[in-house]
Amino acid sequence: MYINSNINKKYIENKGFGYVALNKILQHTIVMIDDPVINIFNEKKEDDMLQIIYKILHSNDTIKKKFIKLKPDN
Repeated sequence: MYINSNINKKYIENKGFGYVALNKILQHTIVMIDDPVINIFNEKKEDDMLQIIYKILHSNDTIKKKFIKLKPDN
């Protein structure tokens, strides 16, 4: 993980930890580079996600309705 020296991890009261600029950061400056926690293009993880969705959609109506309510409004 790369973190630019112009930002600092800091505890912010009533919010938790966050990153705060120590100086003005110029436009197009890279401030952080990190690896993804989950790579959705990995066949195994896609398969796991599809199996979970399949189980939900083939379960009872109460579970299906709870799942469908999670759908974002577009």
